Amino acid sequence: MVVKKRKSQFGFSGFPFDNSDLFSDFESSFGFGQIDELMNQLLEDMAKRQKNVKPGEPIVYGVNIRVGPDGKPHVQQFGNVNRGEVKEEREPLVDVINHEKEIRVIAELPGVEKDNIKLKTTPDSISISVHDSHHKFAKTMKLPALVFEDSAKATYKNGILEVVIQKKKPSEKKQEGKTVKIE
Repeated sequence: MVVKKRKSQFGFSGFPFDNSDLFSDFESSFGFGQIDELMNQLLEDMAKRQKNVKPGEPIVYGVNIRVGPDGKPHVQQFGNVNRGEVKEEREPLVDVINHEKEIRVIAELPGVEKDNIKLKTTPDSISISVHDSHHKFAKTMKLPALVFEDSAKATYKNGILEVVIQKKKPSEKKQEGKTVKIE
């Protein structure tokens, strides 16, 4: 039996697999080498800037990898680390799903009370923020299509915020943003 493994300074060892290049192709397609390099650089930068790290404060950094409609992998970063600097606010993990007639945004906001979530939509973006005594989340992202911000419906359950917004046709005019009530 042949087991393929990659060595990494960061600790990602690839996927072992018996007599197949399937996972090796997967690794190269998703750029795990690039992620390794990014994580190593992040850790080196943080070591240099230890004054930014407060004892007892969490350092959160992660990546979400998904194949886009173009068939190419897209890497999204999340957490409270940006270029080696630890921020007070943490970016939540967010998925944006582009359906034919609507856009669905799903965000992970663990431990947050619904009343502390601020959600704002514009015709081409969405902003999510939480500022309470225990949690600080913030993320603004461009949407893949223009939307009717008045159509936004949001629900929050078990730490998961889900927002559904109806898409505009490209010819329909852009308007101002709107605050969305969460049910």
